[in-house]
Formats: sequence, structure tokens, C-alpha cells
Amino acid sequence: MMALGSVVAACALALCALFPGRIAFVACMIAMEITSAFVLYNAAFAALMQIALQTTQRSITHRTLIADFASTMFWPITTQIHEQLI
Repeated sequence: MMALGSVVAACALALCALFPGRIAFVACMIAMEITSAFVLYNAAFAALMQIALQTTQRSITHRTLIADFASTMFWPITTQIHEQLI
């Protein structure tokens, strides 16, 4: 669910950059807002509870650790990219 939401959100961001007109911008913003519900932890946690009820706590812990590690790893990378673009 989160992977699909991320792909759709990325496409909406790309379209927003390609079509700077007002109507297209508003349409892309609406698409991003709709997909934002799919990339939140709540959707992932609900899916984990439905998929594996006996191991939900462990699965949620693993999901949280992986997400925290990804943030820790990609924050410096995006900072470097941002510095290169300025």
C-alpha cells in the first residue's frame, strides 16, 4: 500500500513540475493529498494487523525501525543533493 502510494505521489509531483498551470497544479495537489493517506504509518499498521494478527507487534516494530533507518540514511543524501543544486 505504501509503495503504491509513494509511486503515485511521485508521479503527481513530477506532473506538478511539468505542468505549472493553475488547473494542472490544483489537480496534481489534489492527487497528492489523496495519495498522502496511503503513505502514512496508519495505513501500514492497519494492513499489518489484517495480514498477521499473531505477529503484529513485531511487524510494527520492524516497520518503524526500517522507516527510521531510511530517514537517517536519506536525510544527509538529500541535503547533499540540495547543496549541489543551489
